Amino acid sequence: MTDYLKPQPAPAPSAATPTWEYVVQDCQDMVHVDGSSVWHLLAEDGASRDAFGAAKYGTRHQHDNGRDHAVDAYQEAMDGAMYWRAEHLRTRRASALVIYRQALQLAHDIRAYLLERDGR
Repeated sequence: MTDYLKPQPAPAPSAATPTWEYVVQDCQDMVHVDGSSVWHLLAEDGASRDAFGAAKYGTRHQHDNGRDHAVDAYQEAMDGAMYWRAEHLRTRRASALVIYRQALQLAHDIRAYLLERDGR
């Protein structure tokens, strides 16, 4: 197992603006770019994830919380690819296969980023 798959320390609270506030605002801003109502749903879901994370970890997500966010993203991307592969196997929907391939590419790109950043 690489270091990138090992558990990280619990997040430490700081004075920084919670990261979800930026993400929710970015989703709300995207409505004005393409008009998709899905952006509103993402914003609502982001606010819910923020509350869930605060309850689970005792603090909201902040960029300076002591964790390696690229490693967190890599682990989540790997899991996401696996979930989309399972969804495609279960449903055989072409759209699930497309999303699986996008998720796998995202995991690839994050791993390439880690290789470039850390040299391993």
